[in-house]
Amino acid sequence: MQQECPRCKNASLLFPIEKNAISSRDRKTWICSDCGKDESQIDFLIFKNKKSRITFQSVTKEKYFCKKLGVQCNVE
Repeated sequence: MQQECPRCKNASLLFPIEKNAISSRDRKTWICSDCGKDESQIDFLIFKNKKSRITFQSVTKEKYFCKKLGVQCNVE
């Protein structure tokens, strides 16, 4: 039985499970490779902007970068 990606709900996880990515949000959830790539890009941009002391008031940093990258985020 194939598992779906818990982040995007679109892609199926590969078998063996180690062919997928581990979410950087909790470091234990397996997600599809595309979502892993998205999370790593978002993390990089957040880190880069933390260094330049940019702050965002009305939205979370992750939502901001998801919008900037044009990807769907399941952030509440």
